[in-house]
Amino acid sequence: MKTIIPCSARSILAMSLFLGAIAPMALAQDGGADRAVDPEAQEAVRPERPGVTITLNPSVWYSAERDYDTGVGDVETTKLGGEVTIGLPIGDRGRLNLGVGAFTTDYDVTVNPAFAAGVNAATIGTQFDEVQELSFNAMYTRVLDEQGTALFVGGRIGSASEGGVDFDDALVWGAFGGLSWRVNEQFTFGLGVGVFSRLEDDVRIIPLPQFRYTIDERWTLMSEGPGVKLDYAWKDDMHMGVFARFEGDDFRIETTNTIVPGGAVSNSMVPITYYLDTKLGDSKNIALFAEVGVVVAGETEIFNAAGNVVVEEDIDPGVFAGLSLKIRF
Repeated sequence: MKTIIPCSARSILAMSLFLGAIAPMALAQDGGADRAVDPEAQEAVRPERPGVTITLNPSVWYSAERDYDTGVGDVETTKLGGEVTIGLPIGDRGRLNLGVGAFTTDYDVTVNPAFAAGVNAATIGTQFDEVQELSFNAMYTRVLDEQGTALFVGGRIGSASEGGVDFDDALVWGAFGGLSWRVNEQFTFGLGVGVFSRLEDDVRIIPLPQFRYTIDERWTLMSEGPGVKLDYAWKDDMHMGVFARFEGDDFRIETTNTIVPGGAVSNSMVPITYYLDTKLGDSKNIALFAEVGVVVAGETEIFNAAGNVVVEEDIDPGVFAGLSLKIRF
């Protein structure tokens, strides 16, 4: 999960989609409609399932050159990193997941020479160093009854900034929780609430809806992660489909920036992607997720150290690709 600082009406709508899908990350499913909670929490109650798991999730994400809408320049990004999660059974029906993530994002910003003397997203962005992100998170899920009612509660603390910025100067936190219910074998829904801090604004309280509708034995429509997915089960260990989701990040700017020293940046976008999700090898403990698509609804907001908006820029659509592994021990 990333914390966003949107100001425009479009960003507020995107923020609601993003936060509304954070809880489903803990309730996302790989299997049939009877799995109304986090798959690892469901598997934790099975006698044959080892109690403790360790999961590695390295990933890389590349967004090709995209123009700022006002013509001041363009931006290209590459994000590389990974997460480590430890899953622990709690009682007969519960599971606690503890994780740490570390990512590096490289911004390659080019200025249109006609705007090189102004204060805009490109002239500020050309000074960006690599952005380092570190986060710690916890999630508890519990199956409450045989009908699939489930509880989720979690939180995170993290920091994202350019090099040279102290961890606590870019600190953000979040907490969320709620319940999910299985209406029948085809439909599951859930409700919750989340509270999230932001770098340059007050905390935001957001409702967290979710849903999962099994159309037939192969097709499923669901809210998973920060978005909506139409999934097709080609085989038991191979899925593909279309996925539209909100993504965003905010980070603290280094004090050496000559235009907005010590300020903050908020980026938001909606990738629409075709994906392939498949398990590898006979052990089925390694999964590959590959995607390619187009990024739309891009926006960048830049704040000064006092929390005032200095620049707000829309970003034109562009292509992207991503690749990640999920390795479970």
